[in-house]
Amino acid sequence: PEAMPGYDDDPTDDVDPALELGLRLVGRGQGRDLLSYPSALIGSDATKGEEVTLYVTLTNPNAAPRAFRWEHEHVGDGDDDALLVGVEPAEAQLEARGELGDSVELALTVRGEAAGLLSRELLFSVAPFGNPVILPLQLKVVGPVLAIEARRLDFGLVPLGETRVLTLTFRNLGKV
Repeated sequence: PEAMPGYDDDPTDDVDPALELGLRLVGRGQGRDLLSYPSALIGSDATKGEEVTLYVTLTNPNAAPRAFRWEHEHVGDGDDDALLVGVEPAEAQLEARGELGDSVELALTVRGEAAGLLSRELLFSVAPFGNPVILPLQLKVVGPVLAIEARRLDFGLVPLGETRVLTLTFRNLGKV
């Protein structure tokens, strides 16, 4: 067979008959997802219009840095418009520290504008690559609790065409 360029099969030479080959691998791995603790947030018994602060920690368990950003315009299935949310910090860089991971504590300020169990799905995008973090959030919002002072109203006998006026008093037993 023909000799390859750079290969010398002459046994009398002092040259090593080896061919040097360089190999460069290019690619990237997915890595592990950012971790959130807790994995879901549930606030309870907030009054309508009251601001409540909840906390969540995001951790990077990778050997490479990751950045996240809260996608505040994301609307998930079943999201309630009456649940207003703010996140601080809304974006950050998490450095690489291996298994221990770099962490950041996020403060979520939430406010319910309607009574009931309100839900939102918070989405955090991850860069340069990685799956987004989805954080379910629920807040139980209570409204006013009204009670009537009188147990019964007695109009008595009212002849046809006459008017009888009674006073009905309501009390708010709730905080709103």
